[in-house]
Amino acid sequence: MKAIVFAFLFCIGSFLSLAQTAPEPAHPILKQALLDIRAFREQERKLDQNSGFPLGLHGAAAAKRSHDFALGIQKRIQQIDRSSLIFADEINAELLLYSLEDDISDYQYRSYLNPLLSEGGFHTNITGMSNTVIRNAADASDYLKRLSDVPRYMEEHFGLIREGLAVGIAQPYDVIKSFNNTYEIHIVEKPEQSQFWNWKQRNLFLNYLEHLCIQVFLFLN
Repeated sequence: MKAIVFAFLFCIGSFLSLAQTAPEPAHPILKQALLDIRAFREQERKLDQNSGFPLGLHGAAAAKRSHDFALGIQKRIQQIDRSSLIFADEINAELLLYSLEDDISDYQYRSYLNPLLSEGGFHTNITGMSNTVIRNAADASDYLKRLSDVPRYMEEHFGLIREGLAVGIAQPYDVIKSFNNTYEIHIVEKPEQSQFWNWKQRNLFLNYLEHLCIQVFLFLN
């Protein structure tokens, strides 16, 4: 049994290794599919930003848009004659279909109502913000907008979790019984102790805030 498991893991590891080194798709349908996926994601990002939600919306409406888009791309890829694909594109096709199936099933099974995983969840997805590099006032403004959206982002997911619990969609207790260590690290007594406080870049923040104060002063006077 151990030998079978090892062989399976070895195959998965080999596949992922090949996928990471695979070049951009050569087949025109795969190439266009990849371009369309990137364009769709950028379109969704801009839609959220323009609507005042820089951290994005994650409910049924967003899942439905991703579902419908993924179905269309999936159909195009499935119509490809696999015998016409080079080996690298066989890998590309399988990876794209796997990713698309994730978006399709996310809506079909309402996975968005269960945004918690055994190793993290929606609250850990935003911790990377603390690594934001701030080079100018525009970067500082963008970062502050995202920070300002955190309370709304959290409330959105709390609402999704409550909706999921109401219909029986939730993680088993054993999966999340030790979950507190993923969020307690962000509960601090002082702002300076937070991962989101970047001391090295505080002067840029202060300069930007000073700039905002000057603008408000000039507007009021």
